[in-house]
Amino acid sequence: MKRGWSLRKFEGKWCEEEFSEGTLTEDTLALEIPEDGDTIEVRASSRDGLTFTGTYHFREGGYSDGEVTFQRYKGRQGEVLFGEWKEVGTAGGPWIIRVSD
Repeated sequence: MKRGWSLRKFEGKWCEEEFSEGTLTEDTLALEIPEDGDTIEVRASSRDGLTFTGTYHFREGGYSDGEVTFQRYKGRQGEVLFGEWKEVGTAGGPWIIRVSD
């Protein structure tokens, strides 16, 4: 299981959360990020191991679901995904995720 933190901008504020349940392989990104009594489920796939596209979903349905796109960067102390989230038909913003073992 991978762990790390999530930093995304929502309604003008940065929201930072830690997670301990995640998977990141060359073709799959699957994360469960706790946030304000809910859980954001991120599911994305990649053909080249660098660009991931997929969706995010709030398990309790507190907010709308949407799409995500990330670029993967590998380093000695873990990996970073830089990207954005886009709520269907409305808002979106930057999203940064750091993943380590």
